Amino acid sequence: MRTAPHDAETEAARLEALLRYRILDTPPEQAFDDLVDLAATVCSTPVAAIAFVAERRAWLKAKHGVDFSEFPRDSSLAAEALQHGDVFVVRDALVDERYRESAVVLAGFRFFAGMPLISPEGHAIGTVCVLDERPRDLSPAQEDALRAIARQAMGQLELRRVSEAESFARYRFRALVEQLPGGVYIEDLGASSGSYFSPPIERMTGYSAHEWESDPDFFSRVLHPDDRDRVLRAFAHAHETHQPRRMARWSGFKMTPTLRETTMGSLSTSRGSWPMQRFASRTSSSFSNSARGPSSASVHRTIGSVVSTA
Repeated sequence: MRTAPHDAETEAARLEALLRYRILDTPPEQAFDDLVDLAATVCSTPVAAIAFVAERRAWLKAKHGVDFSEFPRDSSLAAEALQHGDVFVVRDALVDERYRESAVVLAGFRFFAGMPLISPEGHAIGTVCVLDERPRDLSPAQEDALRAIARQAMGQLELRRVSEAESFARYRFRALVEQLPGGVYIEDLGASSGSYFSPPIERMTGYSAHEWESDPDFFSRVLHPDDRDRVLRAFAHAHETHQPRRMARWSGFKMTPTLRETTMGSLSTSRGSWPMQRFASRTSSSFSNSARGPSSASVHRTIGSVVSTA
């Protein structure tokens, strides 16, 4: 059996889309395993799989009822299913001369149904498929379920890609900000405490990252009493309105949404005073030592997620 021919340019774009997900040859993941278990249950078949079709092979990311993990693309009904925009059903591959030599028949199966996994760009990169050892059909409800499972599988792929991109961006961000002379922390909007504190913060403030993270009221408790109410009101205003907030006593302190230019003011705590920068959406704050307490504002610029002193 040979799969239907495909346009070289279209196939190159499809393979590029598949490789962007970095999914081939990855370990099993519960989210995908759950989807094939669901497909087998809903379709009442002994076998189900999520197959990604590479240049020369079809590789199973998740499987139910079989032990093999890949098979040649040229003999794969999963690859054939890519040529169809909807559920592709072969009622009995043994009696259909087009598919008698397929991997499905060679593995002892006769029934195959697959729904293509379509990327947001429109490329079919794989299939959710179900197999049986006897000829059969799918009901309209089962076909609808297979479509829904395919959409869920693509949703998992997109979440996985975004998560990997965020992890890489977070790694690069930390590598860069930890080279700054001051300290930086990150706090999500509405969070009770920061999610990241750069190493210099403990040296500069005397408090460890664990101390900053452990108590949602820690920030307010370490603020100098003369500054506490004013600072907390300003933070609340910026979080609620996403609008800049300038406080005169902080010599140009300003709060503004992420990735926009902002100015710095001085933060006084019970252990010293530091200029401070804070963003409202994904809040980043930057500290640097100041032996003189509140002083003139220092201007900072943001380039992507990196803060540099001008």
